[in-house]
Amino acid sequence: MKVKLKSQSIFSTRRQLIYLWEFLVFKSYKIEFEGLTEIDSSSSPLMVISYGFTNQTPYKSFRVVPEYTIYNKGIELLNKVIINTKNIILNFHVPPYNTKLDNAYINGRWVHVGSTSLRELIERYNPLLGLHGHIHESSGIDSINGTVLINPGSLYFENILKYAVITIRKNVESFSVKYKIVNKGIYQG
Repeated sequence: MKVKLKSQSIFSTRRQLIYLWEFLVFKSYKIEFEGLTEIDSSSSPLMVISYGFTNQTPYKSFRVVPEYTIYNKGIELLNKVIINTKNIILNFHVPPYNTKLDNAYINGRWVHVGSTSLRELIERYNPLLGLHGHIHESSGIDSINGTVLINPGSLYFENILKYAVITIRKNVESFSVKYKIVNKGIYQG
């Protein structure tokens, strides 16, 4: 099956699922998974910083790293691109701590489990947009100091794909963000 991408696509997904797909499909379409991706080549490009690891949460994952690793990697990547932080999208799998995006239901109550380091990076650098996942039950939109944060959530156990459709418009001096979260039924096996 041939896939045509009408625009540049960026994925931040589970690494163990990538190996086969990376070999079969993604390499041929130049799809990026982690690191830095430039969206346009103007004098003021939109930059996406992607990172697929998470802090310790109640969910078992091979991608767990200490908070200081998330912070240090974020600083390393941000320092490579900082010209105007309003040109930066943080595509971090883990959501920031104490938002609508990081509530997990644990032992009969809702608990914030996001990354404190990521929250600190967002507060310090104030990027344009934050794209997150990991906490499937916390589908939603929030903000920190004007940075729009989105977690589409997941209903994979019901064969429903949830995703965010995001339109970014570039004006002379700034970017604007328009977004919505979509639920779409997929293959019922």
